Amino acid sequence: FSSRRRHTRLLTVTGVQTCALPIYSRTNSNGAEVEIGSQQPGPYYDFLEIRTSGISYYSINSTYYDSVSDANSQGFYIGNRTLLNDVDLFKSGTKIKNGTAASSLRPNQQLYLCAFNNNGITQNYSTKECAFSSIGLGLTDTEAANFYTAVQAFQTTLSRQI
Repeated sequence: FSSRRRHTRLLTVTGVQTCALPIYSRTNSNGAEVEIGSQQPGPYYDFLEIRTSGISYYSINSTYYDSVSDANSQGFYIGNRTLLNDVDLFKSGTKIKNGTAASSLRPNQQLYLCAFNNNGITQNYSTKECAFSSIGLGLTDTEAANFYTAVQAFQTTLSRQI
């Protein structure tokens, strides 16, 4: 995965307001790398960019992206939207950012794993080791914490936990 993108073959679904984009990163890296994402002109974003110059960025179903300081890019991240104006970022079971970006149109582009689909142009390849990812509906805080616990148990079973 480290230098190649993976097409998820999934288009973001128009009309679906909630979304969760989880990634389990085993690598501490501080470059301009996108772990999962897409954009179309407007701009309309769905992406999770873990630790670029000490800051993690995320956007789900929005024309706006949010950010938070991040000293280490290892862990289980979830970019999460549950309501029209509630978009959060979790790291290893803890909410590290509670955002309020308004919901907008979804990008009509495939989500790329380990890269950014900028209206059909692949950019910002990730060098991080992605040990787990998924795409789904938005999670409550409790569901996000439980998801972290389950994924961490899975990673521990495989002897690759952080």
